[in-house]
Amino acid sequence: MIMKGADIVRTAQEKFDVAREHYQKAMQHIETITTICEKAAKGTDLFLKNQFDVILQTALLKLATQDGHFSHTERQFIEQIVDNGDVLDFVNQKYGTELTWDGIEVSSVEEIDEFWDKLLDVIQNLMLEFFRRVFLVNEAISPEFWKGVINAVTSICEIFAVLDDDAMVEEDVIQKWVYTFFMLPLDTLKDKMEQHRHSIAGNLGKLNDNSV
Repeated sequence: MIMKGADIVRTAQEKFDVAREHYQKAMQHIETITTICEKAAKGTDLFLKNQFDVILQTALLKLATQDGHFSHTERQFIEQIVDNGDVLDFVNQKYGTELTWDGIEVSSVEEIDEFWDKLLDVIQNLMLEFFRRVFLVNEAISPEFWKGVINAVTSICEIFAVLDDDAMVEEDVIQKWVYTFFMLPLDTLKDKMEQHRHSIAGNLGKLNDNSV
């Protein structure tokens, strides 16, 4: 359980429970991607669930500081919304640091933003690896497949944005960070693929012209 106590706390718990339902919906899609990729990779262990959790926590951490305040409730939400990975564990394993959520909670918003800027650099390769696989599966199944994850993530972020009733994040800010972390990487890969296809088509056209 995330909270206990007063009415506002109980309300926060109810919000968290609904967010967890959306998380499970997103995870069903991630499990589908994992199954397909593991079959293609002949049993190679993949960590897509962990990667998704790290990306989600990174996005939520950014949202948490948009109102100039990082609350205990927000900290608990970010820490407990996921099942598989943890962004602080990822950083600690990669760099041998000893970051904790207790430490993040008592940090100033400025310190958290500074950490987040560094974190964004750290997870670039993780995001690239994750979205390469998402792109392949999304293209193979349906261009609409990933929208199920986007809808779930958007709902999680919208709930998180009103977790503290006295400090809410604007809708356009939510959409900005959902796009940045869960749509832009896929759009970028799509654009690169289209450019590659056009390049191949152009080269084939030149070959045909030269053969005439």
